[in-house]
Amino acid sequence: MNRPLPSHFELTDPELAALEKQRQALEARNKSVKRTVVLIFFSVTFSVFYAVVVAFGSREIGFWVLLWWIPFVLILLLMSAGFIAAIARSESALLKPFLPRPYERMMRYVAFREAESNYQVWFQRTQDDFWNSLSGAQFEREVVELLNRAGFIAQLTSGSGDGGVDIVLDDGTIIQCKARRGPCGPAVLRELYGSLHDFGAHKAILISREGFTAASIQFVEGKPIELWDRNTLVALQRSLP
Repeated sequence: MNRPLPSHFELTDPELAALEKQRQALEARNKSVKRTVVLIFFSVTFSVFYAVVVAFGSREIGFWVLLWWIPFVLILLLMSAGFIAAIARSESALLKPFLPRPYERMMRYVAFREAESNYQVWFQRTQDDFWNSLSGAQFEREVVELLNRAGFIAQLTSGSGDGGVDIVLDDGTIIQCKARRGPCGPAVLRELYGSLHDFGAHKAILISREGFTAASIQFVEGKPIELWDRNTLVALQRSLP
């Protein structure tokens, strides 16, 4: 994946700077709208509630009105929260509702920012530091996401009673992930080889962040087991468009 440039979206640097200022102004306007929505919601809710209680005047009636009013207030609160979330859901949602009319240059700017964000996510995952910083569970999730982005259909196992299998591909391939420090020895591969037969799988993959010992590499010779390390994951990420 190549880093997106403003010129790829037919934008010049001065245009980009001007559109960035406009985006900041629209963000400030959105924040003001959110505050206004919240203020109106609470003002209307409590004003009507107060008016109903005063109108009935009775303590008993007021108590039952209160019981009825609580779910009503909760519904209004959820509706208000949903409206606010919709405003901030994406960059496009942030900009489009408040433009007098959407126009091409601003839409190109939005597309550029989205492409730049996607590039940053992609680039981060091509760095060794990213993979080294992950815990075991995070490592497994990132591997699944990478495999799915690369065109595989991968799914995490339940984590208990999985026989040492962390991920299963749609073709039946089983995968075990190891994010521990130091290269994996043959003991892990013996366990995976046993799981391969237990699952009736035709292939297994062991993904070890720190690589493998010479004995491990020798163990898999002639067996339907592939060895992937951090470099394999980085190379797969870099091959993605």
